[in-house]
Amino acid sequence: MLKTIFLMLASVVLGFYLGRRSMVAGDPAGVDRTAPARIPGDITPAARRTMEEQLRRGETIGAIRTVRIDTGCGLKEAKAFVDAYDARRKAPRPGDPIER
Repeated sequence: MLKTIFLMLASVVLGFYLGRRSMVAGDPAGVDRTAPARIPGDITPAARRTMEEQLRRGETIGAIRTVRIDTGCGLKEAKAFVDAYDARRKAPRPGDPIER
């Protein structure tokens, strides 16, 4: 009986330790992979402002990191979101003067 309880407790502790270690070591951006990921379009207003400021300064990697940390999505999804957002931001709008 005591041996069974000890083995169960040891397996829980070991599983928790290995799970935390792989989360911290496997993702340098510090994204918590145990939390459900939100879609990048579901970014918070504060993170969106930070991302816009980073894009204005030309810090694309920082903007991708901001999206990943805020939403918990993967690198590929965050990069696609930031690239599309940046392209829309740079696109000419109706009424803008045409450069020759």
